[in-house]
Amino acid sequence: MEIIKRQLINLPHWFIFHNICFLLSLVNNVAMDSTNNSPAKSSTLNQVIVLHKHGELSHSSIFPNIGSFENSNEPEGHLTSNGRQKMYQLGEALRSRYNSFLSNNPLEFKAESSDVDVALESGLLVLHGLAKAEGQWIYDNSTNYLPIPIHSSPQEYPCALDSDCDCPFIEQWNKSIDNHPAMKNIKANYKETIKYLVEKTNSTAFQSLTNLTILFKYLEYAKNHGYPLPDYYTREIYLNLSKIDQQFEQLEACSSDILSIRITGFFKQLKAIISENLSDVNETFKINKPKLHLFSSAELLLSSVLCGLGVSESKIIPEGATLVIELHEILGEDFVRLVYWNTDYTIEPTHLVPIYCNKTSDFCGIKEFLSNLDEFILPDWQEKCGLCPNGYRANEIMAIILCVIILTIIITTCAAVVRRRKHREEYDLLE
Repeated sequence: MEIIKRQLINLPHWFIFHNICFLLSLVNNVAMDSTNNSPAKSSTLNQVIVLHKHGELSHSSIFPNIGSFENSNEPEGHLTSNGRQKMYQLGEALRSRYNSFLSNNPLEFKAESSDVDVALESGLLVLHGLAKAEGQWIYDNSTNYLPIPIHSSPQEYPCALDSDCDCPFIEQWNKSIDNHPAMKNIKANYKETIKYLVEKTNSTAFQSLTNLTILFKYLEYAKNHGYPLPDYYTREIYLNLSKIDQQFEQLEACSSDILSIRITGFFKQLKAIISENLSDVNETFKINKPKLHLFSSAELLLSSVLCGLGVSESKIIPEGATLVIELHEILGEDFVRLVYWNTDYTIEPTHLVPIYCNKTSDFCGIKEFLSNLDEFILPDWQEKCGLCPNGYRANEIMAIILCVIILTIIITTCAAVVRRRKHREEYDLLE
């Protein structure tokens, strides 16, 4: 023991200092890991917000010379049987992950959906997998279905779940998307593929990138469901169409000149939900508040939201993809954590870390997160969208004004004719 002491005394001071610092750093990292990466042990979960894209949609061809799925028993515009199953599995996965946080009290859930059939169907199936009628909520022994209402026309946050909405600016942008500079670059890069498909299908419709993406989804649906594929759909054509579809969706969902307009409504609602559940909010205001908010969306919204949150990976967001936003309290401070399922709900979801947050942790500080939301929330959304303050389109206002003017002219003319006729009758009587 004395020998060891003498050896320690003779060690250089810099060596001792360096190793003490190393040990302190190691202890600190372990502490940080236990705080940041083990939420079940060190944090309190206060809110869960789920945004998912609708499940697999049934397709049919809208183009001549392409064929159709005449033998399909799945109606156009609705979920396929696989889509229904996957949405139910998503609900089960959410129940498994948050079982200790949730009961089966229907008041703990609030659900909203885009006002389209496929999104509403998806939301209903997710809720059925997520919550069952148990105990006091049983109403019939032959079923465990727990009715939870889904709101499809929220008045407080209009357009929150519709990335296109009733927005003249977006409508015009979508119509002219093929003329966007980025689209012209895509056309130039894949001109041989486009030329080949136009020739093989005998349809000039596929000179449009919009139509090419529709064709790609149609062909992939046919492949996944065992329908015969055309000879021209080779591996090379598949790869090229896949890249076109990916770049097209990325531009359509995340283009800087349209992104804020697409996500303002959802980000406003997201900010309101988080703000109502922060740790410094009086607990009495949280009584009977939902613990899980479910948003069932159609088409582009999830892609746009991921871009706005700073976690987009420039890839196609598949049908059924799901983003979960968790609000945690750690040592009196509020944090957000983002998790993401692609389509396989049997595995652990991926943790997403926004670009503006600390990359050493799965958790993002609430100030940074809310500040990022504010950057995309447009205070003058209606004006940017091309709507008048009362929500009407500018052309609708002009049409109303024009109708009023025309009606006024008609009434004035009729009144003048009546007066002239009356005066003539009076003049004839005097004669």
